[in-house]
Amino acid sequence: MRRELLISAAAGLTLFAAACGDQTAMDEADTEAEMDQTSEMAASEDMNDANDPYAMEDDGDMDAMDDDADNLGQTEAVNEVQDAASGPVGMTSAAATGGDTESFIEAASIGNQYEIQAAELALEKSDHADIQALAQTILDDHQALGEELTSTLDAEGLTFTAPATLDERRQGLIDNLQAASGEDFDETYLDQQIAAHQEALTLFKAQGERGDNAALSSLASSSVATLQAHLDEARAIEESVENAEDEM
Repeated sequence: MRRELLISAAAGLTLFAAACGDQTAMDEADTEAEMDQTSEMAASEDMNDANDPYAMEDDGDMDAMDDDADNLGQTEAVNEVQDAASGPVGMTSAAATGGDTESFIEAASIGNQYEIQAAELALEKSDHADIQALAQTILDDHQALGEELTSTLDAEGLTFTAPATLDERRQGLIDNLQAASGEDFDETYLDQQIAAHQEALTLFKAQGERGDNAALSSLASSSVATLQAHLDEARAIEESVENAEDEM
C-alpha cells in the first residue's frame, strides 16, 4: 500500500510539473520517488534478515560459504546425479571392452585404484561398523588383486604403466565421497560400491570368457567370486541401513 501511494504521489507531481512546463519539478519528483522506494526496499530486507534465524550476519559469512562450496565443487544433489550417471557409463565401457587385453588391463588397473582410495576414505570417515568391515575387506582384496595383476603382466612380458591419477569419472566419485559426511557418506559409499562392482563384474566376466590372453583370462575368472561377494555385501548393508531408517 505504501509503495502504491508513493508511486501515485510521484505520478501526480509529474503531471503537475508537466502542466506547468516545469522540467525541474518533474526531475525532483522522480528522484524523491526513487529514494523512497529504495529506502522502503532496504527496510524490508533488514526486517526479513532480522526475522530469519538462518540469515547471514555479514557478507563475510556468505563469502566463506561460497568459498567452501567452490572448494568442494559440488552440492549433495549434484553429487547424487553424478554418481547415478557414472554407473551406466561404466557398465557400457566395461561391456565394450569385450575381452580386449589392453583395454582390460587399463580398466582393471584404474578400477582397482578407485576401489582402494574409496575404501581408505570409508575407513576414515564412516562410523558404521558394517561399512568399516566392508571397506577393510575391499581394501585388502583389491590390493591383493593389484599385486596379482602386476605379477601376471610381468610373467606374460606385458608392459603397462599404471596412471598416476584416476580418470575424470572415478576422480569425480572420490570427490563426492570427500565432500560427503555422516549418513550421507555411508549412503554415497554404498551406492558407489554397488555400481562399481557391477561394472567390475561385467569387465572381468568378459575378459574371462573372451579374453585373448589366457593368463589374464584366468586371473579375471578367478576374481569374479570375490567381486560378487563385495557386491552382495554392499547390497545387504544398504538394505539394512534403509530398513533401520524406515523404523525410525
